[in-house]
This record gives sequence, structure tokens and C-alpha cells, in this order.
Amino acid sequence: VDSEMYTGSYPISVKVSGVRAGEAKEATEAIYIPLIGKEKGKEEEKDESTPLLIVDSFDFGSGNFKKNAEFTLKLTFLNTGTRDIHNAVINVLDLSGLVVPTGTSVIKIDSLKAGEKVDKAITMKAVNDANMSQTSLSVDMNYYDPDNKQVSGSYPIIVTLQKEKEEEEKKHSGVTNPILMVTDYGIGGDKYVMAGKDFPLSLTITNTSAKTLRNIKVTVQDSAGAILPSQGSSSFFINSIGPGVSYGKLMPMTVNNDIAAGNCTIAVNMSYEDLDGGTYSSADTITVPVTQEDRLVIDDILDPGWLMAGEQGYMQIKYYNMGKTTLNNLRISVSGDFTVDGDSSQYVGNMANGRSDYFSFNFYPNQEGEMHGKAVFTYENAQGDEQSIEKEFTFNIQPAPVWEDPGEMPIEPEKPGLGSLPIWGKALIAAAAVVAGIFGIKAARKHKKAKAEALELDE
Repeated sequence: VDSEMYTGSYPISVKVSGVRAGEAKEATEAIYIPLIGKEKGKEEEKDESTPLLIVDSFDFGSGNFKKNAEFTLKLTFLNTGTRDIHNAVINVLDLSGLVVPTGTSVIKIDSLKAGEKVDKAITMKAVNDANMSQTSLSVDMNYYDPDNKQVSGSYPIIVTLQKEKEEEEKKHSGVTNPILMVTDYGIGGDKYVMAGKDFPLSLTITNTSAKTLRNIKVTVQDSAGAILPSQGSSSFFINSIGPGVSYGKLMPMTVNNDIAAGNCTIAVNMSYEDLDGGTYSSADTITVPVTQEDRLVIDDILDPGWLMAGEQGYMQIKYYNMGKTTLNNLRISVSGDFTVDGDSSQYVGNMANGRSDYFSFNFYPNQEGEMHGKAVFTYENAQGDEQSIEKEFTFNIQPAPVWEDPGEMPIEPEKPGLGSLPIWGKALIAAAAVVAGIFGIKAARKHKKAKAEALELDE
């Protein structure tokens, strides 16, 4: 096997030739081999070591139900995992209350090896046949792996309830060509299946004729190759189905990860014989709605930086459509411990896959401390279901500065002058001035006398 191959189911053609009643016969059959290889865009890794118990097939007889009429529901359980299971407890319930068990509704399986099957049966009855054509039974299973880890699973099966009047009409309808047809199918109880994921396909095949049909081969095939068996063959064999009897089969299927969202058509081809050796064939088509996982990615919201209470801030939120479908009617809104300057919401409209954008706004924090907020992205997916994603954020807001009031400036006291001296102080100053004046007069006279004597000597 090429090491570069991706995980999935790959078809292998098997050609069988031989001679029957002197006539050469040849048939070609496609079987699918599950391969574990490189992951192709799957985020979740499947644990192949986990045992998986499924309802491989079921049979509930002729389907001619009257009020309080009993019937036997036969179930075949298959361990599709690679490990054994033990202590399996299985509960079969009809939530509508139309079909109830006559005894216990619990089936127990002590142990079941990997790849093995086991047949079980439970007796039930229809409590009310008014306007009743079918009902869904839930087969809830709980069991343990070799490590005593509990594993749970649930499978729906459809029981077609055919009234006695309808049975009589069918017997006298004059239909000569025996026909097998798909009277019901299910995809695990969901509205649609997710691309890249596994799902259980349940089929109910009914013999609508008055003859017993045998050697029945049923092939399930998607011509586009988008939906394939996740394990085993795309065909299964039924020994015989009596007139008016329905047969149920559950097939584990997987969906290609690259398929576009929409409805996939699957052909159910049936070939069979009657008791006289006549060969017949019939075909039905079923529709499986497929969707791609929508994936809106929102970046972490960056801190607006140093911001004080009452101060304007700016915030930007980047987002990306990283899925494979368009996000319809996308709307964005923000709220929290702040006041938005302008609109707090924006209508984006339809956002194609691979596109990115951003939403920005100005705001004023309401108070200091932690500012909490959230951005809410709301959109409709490919099925029209409304989805919502919230992105929360928390930032610290600094307190606004407090300025102290200096008040009035103090007035300095006036320095004391002469007018404030006492009388004795003033007297001392006056006396000093008189003495200084006397000495000044004497000095002037002495200087004048010396100058005169000098002039006389010159003469």
C-alpha cells in the first residue's frame, strides 16, 4: 500500500465465473477495503482500538400487527472493532409507546470477540394500531472493553406496522411480478450527515408480493463515490423474505471530506428469485443530505493599551470563514462594561468560505479596574439553522489621575521699618549723626589749613 494514501475505503473489483445449469455465468463485485493512512482534513483522530458494537441486521416477521398482537424482533449484533467486549447490556425501547416488550426489554451479552456476531430476540406487541404505519425503536447499548472502559452506543431501527386491511388488499391486488422495495431508511436519527464523518445507514426492505423471495442480493452504491461503506462490502445477502415481510439492515458508511454540501443520491439495487427459479430485479433510490462543518474562527482580541476610565479606546476584532460553506446573514454585536461610541452591532450579510474581515469600534470604559465584555457572532449555516459564537475579553482600566487643590497663597508679613523704632532708638541714631557731623567739620578745617601752608612755601 502506498504510504501517501489517505484514510478511507478503497474499492477492489472481484470477478467470479462459473457454470450454472450448463450455462456459463460471470459476475463482478466491488468490495471496499478500509485503509488507515494520512488524515485528510480531519481534526478528530479515530481510535481504531476501541470496540464498536452495532446492530448488523434485524427482522420482525410479517408486519401484520393488531392491537396487543405479539411479534418477535430478531437482532444480530456485530463487534466491528479490533478488541473483545464483555458485560453488554442492551435496552430496546419505543419512545412513542406504540410498541412495548411483553417481557423484559433488556438483552445481555456476556462477551463477544472482535469480528464475531451474535443473534438475540425479544418479544414485543403493538398496543394501538390506529393510524399506525411505522415506528422507530431505539437500541441503546452499554458494554466494556478489555480495559474495563465503558463504551456506549445507540442505533435506531424502523419497524413497519402493516394493518390487516392493507395485507388483505395486497393479497387480492392481482400483482403477478414479485417486487422488493425499500420501504424506509434512516441515517442515525439526524437531519443530515457531516462530510468526513461516519454514519449508520439503516435500510428496511419489504417483500410487497404474495410470494416468498429468496437468494436476495442488495447493493448500495453512490455513483459519485462520495458515500462509501466504512467497512466491509457495499452488498449484503438475504436468504429469503416471506410475503409481506420486512427485513432490516444497518450498514456503517462514511462521507468523503471534500464533498460539497447538498443531497447525495444512493442507488439500492436488488436481485432475487422466487421459489420456482424465476429471476427478478428491482431498484430504489434514497437521498442522504450532506453538510460541511461551518468553521468561523475569531482571533484573540488585542488589549487596547494603557487606558483610563472615561478615556476613549479603540478595539478591532478579526474573524475568518475557514469552513467550506457560506455563512449566511452574519451579524456581530458587542456589549460589556463600556459605552460604545456609535453602533454596537454590524450586519455583515453572507460571508463566503475563505474570506476574512474585521469589526472595529470606539468605546469609553465605564469604570476603572477590570473591564469585561463579549463579542457575539450569529449566522445561519447551510441548513438554515441559526448558530452563535461568543468571544469574551477582559482588560484592565487604569484610574483617572487626581489633582490636589493648592488653595490661596499665604501673604508674607511686612518687614519692620524706622517708624516702628522706640524713642530711645531714634535718639541714639540722632546722636550718632551729630557726632559724625562734628568730626566731619573738624576734618575739613584741618585739610584747608594744610593746603594754605603748602601755598606759602611755594612762594
